[in-house]
Amino acid sequence: MKIKLVVALLFATIFVTEAQISSPVFKDKTDSAQYSQVQIAIRELVQQNPNSMDNRKKFDSLLTISNTLRGKIIGYKVIYKPNDQFTDYRDVLNGKVDPTEVTQLSFANNSLKKFPKEIYTCTNLKELELVNVRVKKLPKKLGNLTELKSIYVYNHTSKTRLRLSKNKTTEALLIRGTEAARLPKQYKSFASLRELDLTANIGLTQFPDISRNTKLNKVNLLNNQLTLTDVDKIKHATLEELNLLSNKITQVPASIANFPSLKKLVLSNNPINGIDPAIGQLKKLEELAFYNCKLKELSKGIEELENLRQIDLYYNQLTTISIDLSKLKKLEILYLSNNELTSLSESIGQLSSLQELYLSHNKLNYLPKSISNLNQMKVLRVNNNSLTSFPYEILSLKNLENLDISRTNLYGIPEELSSFEKLQIFALTGNTWERNDDIIRIAEVLRKKGTVVHLNTLENEVDPPGDN
Repeated sequence: MKIKLVVALLFATIFVTEAQISSPVFKDKTDSAQYSQVQIAIRELVQQNPNSMDNRKKFDSLLTISNTLRGKIIGYKVIYKPNDQFTDYRDVLNGKVDPTEVTQLSFANNSLKKFPKEIYTCTNLKELELVNVRVKKLPKKLGNLTELKSIYVYNHTSKTRLRLSKNKTTEALLIRGTEAARLPKQYKSFASLRELDLTANIGLTQFPDISRNTKLNKVNLLNNQLTLTDVDKIKHATLEELNLLSNKITQVPASIANFPSLKKLVLSNNPINGIDPAIGQLKKLEELAFYNCKLKELSKGIEELENLRQIDLYYNQLTTISIDLSKLKKLEILYLSNNELTSLSESIGQLSSLQELYLSHNKLNYLPKSISNLNQMKVLRVNNNSLTSFPYEILSLKNLENLDISRTNLYGIPEELSSFEKLQIFALTGNTWERNDDIIRIAEVLRKKGTVVHLNTLENEVDPPGDN
């Protein structure tokens, strides 16, 4: 049963992307052929007796090979489906709809290399999508459609790069499922561009040249092969959001400072093991995400992010927080769950704006006494640690709305918790209480006030879901 479940998840992940038909693309054709053979072998093995000892060994071996090959995938070839909320362009050509009433138009699944002239009669067009098409360029005439603000290109199949003609109207451009060699060489022709989305293309390793798109404020580059080693060539003074989730970045370079207006920077799900101190030059940064990276320590540059409001460090390899947290005066949310932390600095108590603190799944034996100073705290999750005794500093946090002390080896909790008036959720499952009656009494007092209390299975309650 377990083997069948793993296989089902494996093939669901590989061959279904956003309900579209997709298949992995490799740089080396030999890897592609071997990958296909391995998948066939896995399927055949499952159809036999997957739980026999010999087949289990074979399955484990095949799964190891499969995972190694998956690391070589450079993207996914996707056959996208048109948005069924958009008007089919053929309905315009055939006179089935009044073109002046069309605001969303889909141009899909055809071999035409240029736009039919009828498209330009859609004078109120706001959104245009090109799905599995071979058009060689986005023509200048599109700029005459003054309401056309967004263009989406899925799986550009021309043999040459998509060319962008001069356009002062379009503000958002999205291109997905396209080989890097077929992406536009530059984007400066779209002078009014505010948002560029190049998520999930094939073999995209180079950071796009956006230096001359002066109005651009948001760039999405998720699920590509970027390393940021070429960012030193790119400068952009006004970019506010940059999402680089799921690329191949191992180091955050000093050239990240080339984007001084960034307010949101997402670097999650990258094998990052180092951060250049120059990150501290991003003085306007408010949100920073390193979810599921390989960080063992934090750069001192993070101390200098004076406007930082949220930092996500979930699922890293941190054993200690080596930076001075007290400098982050505006920090409101701190995600530190699923690391290897054994202690926290007392400087955390100087984060006067902190409202949410996530410390679950670490190796903490105690909390800093200065935690009691965090009177703005609304969410505190310390579940799955080794506290053994209740951190009495928590009793000072009268504004708490969500408290989780589940699975922390506690034997008891203080009566004073029953006086918390704002507490909405209180989780304390998985502990071995010395006096169950006392725990149940405190829980009942809180429940009468409207608090949702998750206790042990002694009340046949289901444990609440853990952290993401």
